[in-house]
Amino acid sequence: MSKKDLCVRVARWALLLQEFDCTIEHRSGKAMRHVDALSRNLPKIMYIREDNSSLVARLSNAQRDDKTLTQIIESRKHGKQEGFLRNIPKNAIPLETYYIHHLGPIPSTQKSYAHILVVVDVFTKFTWLYPTKSTSAEEVINRLSKQAVIFGNPCQIVSDRGTAFTSKSFKKYCADEKIEHILIATGVPRGNGQVERINRIVIPVLTKLSAPHPETWYKFVDRVQQYINSSMSRSTGLSPFELLIGKNMRLKDDLELKQIIEDETILLLQEKRETLREQAKIAIEKVQKENQRVYNRKRKRPNTYSIGDLVAIKRTQITPGSKLYPKYLGPYQIIHVLRGDRYVVSKVGEHEGPRSTTTSSENIKRWLVNECDSNVDTSGEDTDNEDGHQGPMPLQNGRDVGPTENV
Repeated sequence: MSKKDLCVRVARWALLLQEFDCTIEHRSGKAMRHVDALSRNLPKIMYIREDNSSLVARLSNAQRDDKTLTQIIESRKHGKQEGFLRNIPKNAIPLETYYIHHLGPIPSTQKSYAHILVVVDVFTKFTWLYPTKSTSAEEVINRLSKQAVIFGNPCQIVSDRGTAFTSKSFKKYCADEKIEHILIATGVPRGNGQVERINRIVIPVLTKLSAPHPETWYKFVDRVQQYINSSMSRSTGLSPFELLIGKNMRLKDDLELKQIIEDETILLLQEKRETLREQAKIAIEKVQKENQRVYNRKRKRPNTYSIGDLVAIKRTQITPGSKLYPKYLGPYQIIHVLRGDRYVVSKVGEHEGPRSTTTSSENIKRWLVNECDSNVDTSGEDTDNEDGHQGPMPLQNGRDVGPTENV
């Protein structure tokens, strides 16, 4: 009210208020929202009518009334993907568990190398890379046997279901060496996640080192292995070499530097190694919990199935020209329940797909038998429907029940 120059509208109110003995206080607009809302008169609504004449509304109604479209929509898995990330307990002992995997095929070389056998120690992340001419079990056994001469045998080996790892000779090798062999479920590469992470590093580095002669990539595999084992791991905060041996890898570049710290005695080295491994174990568990929390945020509790349930399994092998093929194969019958929401299923009747396989709950949905599909027999025989379709269509309705392999 002490302003000298007032606009006419404000001046009129100033003159009016001079008749009263009052104090004017300012209140910000944020504190006056309720007054602002009450001062507006909303138009009176006497009648609300839903307009179904638009194209979108007519399409929505037509889709809802169409039984075939309704069946297709119900057969899809909705919402978050099933299954939580399960951490594998890790002991603070190096060389106890190996993850192995074949990387390739890579352009063949003059020595006929076409693949790389990747071996990763679960605890230290120490990695071995072996160029191989094939993915045969004989080559895998040969490489592991030579490695065992220096490092001994692990207690466990985790691998995918490649032909080399499911062969009788590899099973016999593991049995003779008293090694527990764990096979991950088909279509779940995260079960062998540490090896998959190494694969994403190996190919780009080999590509850069072997340019402009990519057929000579095998000459640089040792350097890539050295680079991986001397680089710090995010989960441990140490390099795999330091965690395994107890000191940093001494490369030729380091020879030019002055040796400032004297070599530790074997006793001190052993104490340091034990301390580093205990710290690494804590760091790994911390990263695992964080990864588990982030991963599970987008997941939901998996449906469970019992032995004898009819299910459809997701097509995991995508080949050229298969985009229009059904996304799920079936019916299959649950014949064995494994740990970690994994199941062994067997084909019912004659249709596309493997006769028997291992899969996870996220790649399964219940096979709902309709009245028109009641001719399906869980004993392994089924008949064709009138429309030529073998067996019932897979639908995802209701809740599934049952118990809970490995990675």
